[in-house]
Amino acid sequence: MTDGGNKIIKVGTTPVNIFLEDLSRKDFILSAGSSNTGKIFIGFNIGVSSNSFFVALSQDDKWTCDDYQGQLWAVADTANQDLIIGEW
Repeated sequence: MTDGGNKIIKVGTTPVNIFLEDLSRKDFILSAGSSNTGKIFIGFNIGVSSNSFFVALSQDDKWTCDDYQGQLWAVADTANQDLIIGEW
């Protein structure tokens, strides 16, 4: 599914890979969906959890980064949360 050219992925209680390493990535944005009821936790590996994360996104929160080209993973504290992702 897409949202204005961005990709929407479903995040649940099992970690999912958002991005693979991409040395050509210049920037990315992550947005938590407006209908989300839980938190989405972002981390650098499959071990991401509510106790081990870099960024936590609640409903409508956004995070952008222009200097990271490695993998990103996400997990939520509630099933079926929307994460809108864009990279360039």
